[in-house]
Amino acid sequence: MRKPSRGLATLLWCLILGAVPAGCVQLSNKAMVERSPGYHGLLRVGVLLRHWPAYQQLPGKPQLDSDFISRDTPFFAALETARDPHPRAVDLAGLDDEVGEAFLEALRNRGYEPVLLPVEALVPTPEPLAVFLARQRLLTPELDAYLFCFYAPTLYVSHPDRGPAARGERSYTVEEMVRLLNPGRRQVLWAGPAASQAPAISISQAVVHLALTLFRAQDGRALWQVADSRVAGHPHGIVANCPPFPSREDYWTGGDVIRRLMRDNLRCRLHYLLPDAIPAKSSSDNPVGPADVALKTCRISPFAP
Repeated sequence: MRKPSRGLATLLWCLILGAVPAGCVQLSNKAMVERSPGYHGLLRVGVLLRHWPAYQQLPGKPQLDSDFISRDTPFFAALETARDPHPRAVDLAGLDDEVGEAFLEALRNRGYEPVLLPVEALVPTPEPLAVFLARQRLLTPELDAYLFCFYAPTLYVSHPDRGPAARGERSYTVEEMVRLLNPGRRQVLWAGPAASQAPAISISQAVVHLALTLFRAQDGRALWQVADSRVAGHPHGIVANCPPFPSREDYWTGGDVIRRLMRDNLRCRLHYLLPDAIPAKSSSDNPVGPADVALKTCRISPFAP
């Protein structure tokens, strides 16, 4: 096995020490958001996060990224067994708190006042989001917007036959996966080459997949949407250069580093995806007209598992 390159080693140490990679630094997008009046006055945001395991699916939505979360989405419906799960995907448990903290941190950094709302009490409810939004407009008039998110913390083994037999039925912690892939050791290989060429005890990717939509509370309209690699209605350009970057090297990594890399990758992506909060200047600053936001769709670089 070749030694990691100097650049890769530097990146790993920066992440281990908590440094912010230069690829994640971005200037404020405030000027661009100011030209999109539909975003003005959205400061208090209710955040609803739901874990979407790799071995399950929402009724009528086979994959997390198969479509955007919309007013018709039964966000709180009971999940079903996935019909066509990724053969190398393993759902990861134990990351829910870190995902929630990453969202709250990212929203606060952009100037919002986020409130994490409980989701468990509403599951299973098959009603579409349009019904929920109409009801919440009366129950929580103090909120300006709602951010709905499905997230899927997923680890990809390099070879399907090395994944745990019960991965279609339950989730595993990162530490469990390290022990299963490399018994008696505390590390696995994070493979640089294509998965088919990687050693049997390796993983090829570990990432938190996302599908999220920001709805304006005033009228329940979707302002911007994300479905993993697709983005619609975004007020500024997307840059997806977030570590860990592709590498030609294999390197040893433990469960703590895998968790840190996943967390920092999520924080970096949210930093790019979230627009700045813009206070409303007047009552006419937040019009409801149909020309507020054009939901134009673009793509960002997908994750190669």
